[in-house]
Amino acid sequence: MDEEDCNEYGSLRAFIIKPIESDKIDYSKIPTSAEEYLQRVNFEAKTQRLVVKSTPNIEKLRKNHLKNKEIKSNVYPQYILVRKDIQDSIISDFSQLRQIIDKHRLQFLRDEKFLLTREELPDDEECWLRYFFGKPKLHDKDTKQEFSVRQPFLKVLLSMSQTLIYTLLQYLLKWLENGSIDIVQSAPWVYSLLACIEIPLESNVFSVMRNLARFGINILKNILLFSLFSTWVI
Repeated sequence: MDEEDCNEYGSLRAFIIKPIESDKIDYSKIPTSAEEYLQRVNFEAKTQRLVVKSTPNIEKLRKNHLKNKEIKSNVYPQYILVRKDIQDSIISDFSQLRQIIDKHRLQFLRDEKFLLTREELPDDEECWLRYFFGKPKLHDKDTKQEFSVRQPFLKVLLSMSQTLIYTLLQYLLKWLENGSIDIVQSAPWVYSLLACIEIPLESNVFSVMRNLARFGINILKNILLFSLFSTWVI
C-alpha cells in the first residue's frame, strides 16, 4: 500500500490492494480474481473526481416545504368550502355537545348500573346494522321498505368502549360507501359517536375520521355540482 492511498482516504486500509497500471487492464475480459476486480475498482475510483460535501440551504428547503404543504392542503375547489362563520358555529355546537357528554359520563361512571353491559350490546356487524337501522342484512338497498331507525341514546353511547366506537365508525363508513344506508339515516349516529371519542385520539381513529371527512366532502361536491347543473338546465 502506498502513502498516496493513505493520505487520500484518511485512514489505513484493512485489505492491501496492489496497484495496477492502466495499460494492463483488459476491459474486454472479466476479472479473473477478487484481487483483480478490486484493483480495477481502485484504479477507476482514482480517475473520478473526489466527492464534494455541500451544506444544504435549510432555509430554502423549509420555504419549499411550507409552500408545497400550503398547496396540498387546499385540494378542493373553493365553491365547496364552508364559510368561516358556519365552520365556527358547527365547531362551537360540537364542543358543547362533547362537554355535555363528558359531564354525563362522570355521572354514569359513579353508578354503573345505568350502563349497558357488553352482553346487552350487539356483537357483530350484521347485528349492529339491525340495531341501528332495523335492516335484516347487509347490502339491502330496497328503498321501498321502511325500516325503524334507532336514535343514539346517551345510555347506549356511554356504554361503548373507545374500541367499539372506532369499530362502529368503520362499519358506518363501509355501509355508506356500499349504499347499505343513506346519509340522513347515518348522520345522527356518526355525529354522536364522534362526539364520544376521548382525547388523546388513538392512532387508528385518525384514519377512519379522515376517510369519513373525505366521503362527506365528495358528497357535498356532488350535491353542489348537481344543483349547478340543474340551474343550467332550467
